[in-house]
Amino acid sequence: KVLAIALIALLAFSAFAESDLVQDARETMEELESEGRNENGEVVLSQAQYDKYLANFGNLLNGLLKCHKHPGYCPKCPKVYRKSWKKIGTWASDVAVSSRGRIMVIGRGSSIWRYVGHGRWAKFPGGARRIALSPDGRPHVTNRHAHIWYWHRGRYHRIPGAAWDISYGGRITVIGTNREAGGFGIYQWMGRHWKKIPGSATQVSVDYHGRPWVVNKFHDIFRWTGRKWIHVAGKAIDVGVGVKGDVWIIGTNHHAYKWTGRGWKNYGGNFRRIDVGPKGPVATAWNHHGVYLLSKQEIK
Repeated sequence: KVLAIALIALLAFSAFAESDLVQDARETMEELESEGRNENGEVVLSQAQYDKYLANFGNLLNGLLKCHKHPGYCPKCPKVYRKSWKKIGTWASDVAVSSRGRIMVIGRGSSIWRYVGHGRWAKFPGGARRIALSPDGRPHVTNRHAHIWYWHRGRYHRIPGAAWDISYGGRITVIGTNREAGGFGIYQWMGRHWKKIPGSATQVSVDYHGRPWVVNKFHDIFRWTGRKWIHVAGKAIDVGVGVKGDVWIIGTNHHAYKWTGRGWKNYGGNFRRIDVGPKGPVATAWNHHGVYLLSKQEIK
């Protein structure tokens, strides 16, 4: 009889303890779901979130997360999507990475900063709104007046014309200030004059053959073959092309995606701008409060 009472008490305590754990996990679930999901119905976690929540709740958290593919709670579908973006800076509105790996950003008050490693940044002369880097790491920028400048031998030199966005691949390519159907005109610098490329856009990034990828004001994505534009499936707010031809975008859900040749692979995050270097993409946070790098080991 005493043994039966003890067993009942133990079961009651276990049920109480489990209910507390379930309640905590449910609250965590609600917090995660408020941050949004990717197109597969998966919750996107940073490395820190993943370590924190799964250390506390283990598989219980996965079991409680709602699946958007099936009604109710689905224990079979993947729920947590994790990729390790490493934070290397605290505030930036734009980012550029050279083909040799130099990273520069536009910081507070349009200031320009160069990454020197281990989370440290060095102030660079000048101010700008958008930035691109030559292969040897020299900045090419546009400012709030849409003036275009490049750094050479210790000072800035102005390039004729006006632009809202700039990229340095095989050629300097800009988004001009003349309004057109999809945003603004697209131009490439030929050394002494600008050559108009058909079409219009709001964001541009150029591969090292001089072929642009663009995003227009409708968030449509296009790539230039040298003769015509090819529409690429998906929607984006920014695009970045690397030295090896790797193409990344920031989707309209602010996640980072890599082009596989057939579609876009989701790498999570909550970003606004992106560029791609030899070691992988570098992105700025949606609210500007962070610069993040994804290492080669995380890209599959």
